[in-house]
Amino acid sequence: MKSISVANARLAGGGDRVVWGAGLFALGGFADGVGLTGALSAAVPRRGERAPVHDRGAVLVHALLTVAAGGEACSDIEHLRAQRELFGGVASDSTLYRTITGLGAGGPAALLGAAAQVRPQMWAGRDRSGPLVAGIDSTLAGGPL
Repeated sequence: MKSISVANARLAGGGDRVVWGAGLFALGGFADGVGLTGALSAAVPRRGERAPVHDRGAVLVHALLTVAAGGEACSDIEHLRAQRELFGGVASDSTLYRTITGLGAGGPAALLGAAAQVRPQMWAGRDRSGPLVAGIDSTLAGGPL
């Protein structure tokens, strides 16, 4: 199972279709690109006898995107499900709920640890003498503004 939270899509202006969540698409692509989705997936233990349909790292990134969009409940993930072209197969609200409740007592620490593993990789080899600009639509770029 591949740990990605967005579909393989390109956004372009000038068309006649309206896309909700283009900024969330960029944010999800950033999470995938820096390895956060994969790290979260590795931090969530597999429970049950069968393999999950949805990658748990992607489910958690989708939850973060839902919160970034102003969501307040697990059911708000349905807004991402409505944009399959951008976010691919998004888990249902009940799957999100089971993922969160299935983390157990050590879950929050494991998720923070996964984020902490990604952070050094993001900053490795970057010139820290000047400001660092994070372009979430492409790559990290250091240097003067």
